[in-house]
Amino acid sequence: MNKTLRWLPRILTIAYILFISLFALDAFSSDVSLFAKIGGFLIHLFPSFLLTAALAVAWKKPLPGGILFLALGVLATLFWNTYRQFLSFIVLSLPMLTSGLLFIVSAFTDKSGSDGLKL
Repeated sequence: MNKTLRWLPRILTIAYILFISLFALDAFSSDVSLFAKIGGFLIHLFPSFLLTAALAVAWKKPLPGGILFLALGVLATLFWNTYRQFLSFIVLSLPMLTSGLLFIVSAFTDKSGSDGLKL
């Protein structure tokens, strides 16, 4: 069970980052120069870069990383207004909130003490 709680948030987060990254591909559908397309692509990947940095933190320190993912989930909910539509909330915000909660739970159930928690 501990192994599942350790890997589930990591796998969920990687899958979510890949999913969010797919939205960046629409930058290549416009009729602008290649330089502008690449710039738009990189701008669209900013959330993926941010989530990857948060995953790097959470990978080593699940408790602070979990709190970071919860904060990013709330921020995304407010920034993208996903609280207005249930499906948007489920697709865009809920995976970050779920990952955050799972990282926090894994921090408290991890018996190795890698996060400095002794239970």
